[in-house]
Amino acid sequence: MDYIDDIAGRLTAAAVAFAVAGLAVAALSAAALGGVRASEKWPSAPAPASAAPPS
Repeated sequence: MDYIDDIAGRLTAAAVAFAVAGLAVAALSAAALGGVRASEKWPSAPAPASAAPPS
């Protein structure tokens, strides 16, 4: 039964790693979206690096 515990431990570690990576991507996306919204709301806010020129 040790092999079942080993597999469960590895799956748990992989799940934790995926969860942490997902949270990091979500945080970066939220920060980028916040910058875009701030630049749309306040003209004095710095424009995001990937912003298209205003039309």
